[in-house]
Amino acid sequence: MADDDVEQDDDRIRLTPGGLKKMDKSQALIRFGAGAAASLLAALVSTFFGSRTAGPLLALPAILIASLTLIADEDGLRAAIDDSRGAVLGGIGLVGFAVVVWQGFGHLATWLVLVLATLAWAVVSMLLYGAQRLVRKTR
Repeated sequence: MADDDVEQDDDRIRLTPGGLKKMDKSQALIRFGAGAAASLLAALVSTFFGSRTAGPLLALPAILIASLTLIADEDGLRAAIDDSRGAVLGGIGLVGFAVVVWQGFGHLATWLVLVLATLAWAVVSMLLYGAQRLVRKTR
């Protein structure tokens, strides 16, 4: 696929469900394997060293790096850059999720804490997305 086929004329969020059908089976296996290996590593570290040590492994960037490499090979560098930008904004949003969980557990019902934390993740991520779009447009 040529870079022109996936190049976007702007940086709006897009959902392309047909993209899953286009994914090569070997790509899916690599992504699944990387995710499973990262989860297994985090579980083993948690078992032997505790959850405080294993926590950062849950955000293991190896999964993202493998995915971005495959995206760049298949869809072009621009598509990989767009995906990496979204991953960073979503990752920062997870900090909002973590803060709400940290402050809410023990004080509110678990289901409510998880709903509020998910909302915090979405709001933080979308605000950052809007801010980066605004900055990019002014340049």
